Amino acid sequence: MVSKSNYAVILGVMLVVLFLFQFTGISQDVVLRSGENPALGEALTVQEETAAQESFEQETEALASGKAGAGHAEIRGDAGFAGGGEALLRTVASWCEAQKRALTQYESLAEAAADPDGPALLVADGAALAQEAEQEALAELGEQGRSVIVSTLPPADALSTSRTLRESLGVREVVRESLDLDGFTLYEGLLLGGGETFDELPLTVPYVRLGAACKVYAVGVLEEEWFESLENEELPPILWRAGNGGGLTAVVNGEFLEAETGTGLLTGLAADLTNLSVYPVVNARVSAAENYPLLAEENEEQMTELYGQGSVNLFRDTIWPGLAGIFYDTGESLTALCAPRLDYTRPLNRDEDLAEFYYQQILKMQGEIGLSGMQVSDVPLEEKLSQDLDYLHSVLPEYGISVFYAGSLAGSEYEGLLGGVLEDVRTVLADGFGEDGRLFSYLENGAVRLSVYLDGTVHEEEDDFLLRCTQTGYAYCASGVDLSRIVFPESEDDLWNNMSLEWARLYRPYRLRYAYFDALTASQAGRRVREYLAVSYDGARAGDTLTLTAGGGETMYFMLRTHGEEVVSMTGGTFEELEQDWTLLTVTEGTAAVTLRQRDRSEYAGKE
Repeated sequence: MVSKSNYAVILGVMLVVLFLFQFTGISQDVVLRSGENPALGEALTVQEETAAQESFEQETEALASGKAGAGHAEIRGDAGFAGGGEALLRTVASWCEAQKRALTQYESLAEAAADPDGPALLVADGAALAQEAEQEALAELGEQGRSVIVSTLPPADALSTSRTLRESLGVREVVRESLDLDGFTLYEGLLLGGGETFDELPLTVPYVRLGAACKVYAVGVLEEEWFESLENEELPPILWRAGNGGGLTAVVNGEFLEAETGTGLLTGLAADLTNLSVYPVVNARVSAAENYPLLAEENEEQMTELYGQGSVNLFRDTIWPGLAGIFYDTGESLTALCAPRLDYTRPLNRDEDLAEFYYQQILKMQGEIGLSGMQVSDVPLEEKLSQDLDYLHSVLPEYGISVFYAGSLAGSEYEGLLGGVLEDVRTVLADGFGEDGRLFSYLENGAVRLSVYLDGTVHEEEDDFLLRCTQTGYAYCASGVDLSRIVFPESEDDLWNNMSLEWARLYRPYRLRYAYFDALTASQAGRRVREYLAVSYDGARAGDTLTLTAGGGETMYFMLRTHGEEVVSMTGGTFEELEQDWTLLTVTEGTAAVTLRQRDRSEYAGKE
């Protein structure tokens, strides 16, 4: 029997729970009735945005000049760049910017070796190692206890004739000067996402065999009888690490250090050259329905032929339930990038109730509505956007558009409209990487550009490898599906039944592999990116405790890479182990203390 006092307690708890549920429902209903954009209430203030941008620009300038403090080498060290072309330099500079490392540039490895107090980690162009002076400098850097990441394997004739070079790179012998491979197998540990075989990414590389002490991260794949009979240690190495005196040399055998693939690989390699590595990340997954919802009838004749109805009914009655099901099933946050019209040369035929319908449905999903810049006509962009916003403001007068989808438009085509017709836009989503090769950048009027670099209905091997690299380097993924393809189809892949099947099929095994990162709308991700770019940090380790000091936002995210150690407790924030030896740190105070414990007794052979 329940006593009166216990009954009163139980009743009180039930009433509180009931109130909370009712309050949540009432709050959501108030927002829906108001017609407002909740994302605007979560955004940084103008003063906070300005301060974040200024912090980013000041820190970036200091890092690029080499004047920023290096901090403790184990936590946040400088990096050196020796020789190489502009493409490799851009990759290294982008990586240093992402990790807040000061970059020192040298004309050659010989110049770097002559600066023994320079950065403990260098990135060098492997082609330059054909020169005897550079070979001797690489060996000297190892004697100084410094580590080098070599961007490509030097020419085979240089390897064959120079014992010094072979020893510095861990090469035992050159088997073939050139070998055409179908792809490569990536072993677990170097990048987030685990091991994988990529047998449709062909490459041509020198075929070498390594010394027994090397650690191999990836080997070549080839479907030929002679190749399949090779023992594991005989497989052509693609990525590996070798001892070089008191330092370490990591070698990239192939053209991998390019753009964001290169940034991710540099992150993984640098983290494996030290016992412990900490670097800032965004922690965001963005998923966008591009050119959806569509609010006007378009291409009626073909739509009726293919679907037996117009585009308005198709998008509302067929596509919306399927799209909502995909997002509910995967837990992604919906960013719907509205295309009020696609063809601006035809008479307008639009259902006035559609905008309100989609607004209600999308906000119930905690989603967000942005505006697309896409069209199939040739109306000036400013005129198109003015028409779109006039209409949206007439049906949703309180809804401020804070996200703009630029698609494949060049920055010069829309940047001048930020602060003008796009006065409320603070976040721009654009296809691919920026013109500077970066995932994120500031635009005119303080808006921030975020790259959408994956198609939600396609996942080739190159997409999978890119995803592993960007998740490792940034903990950021953004994918989109262009639903305007349904209205103006060019192939069978553009039909909704085929598109929806591929979208649903690919999301779960590939995107949700990284479900430990936060699913956000574009506006929420835009705020995360601003705070990520503004982060400043330093750290030191004493015994089992890593002390991390950080500033730049209310909540900051860091990736911790260890070797054989695990986090057991943390003050000043929280932690989550993502994969073995990879831990996401959420720092909520200016100083955080992380306590580590050896996972097992095996010693890691990396360099302190």
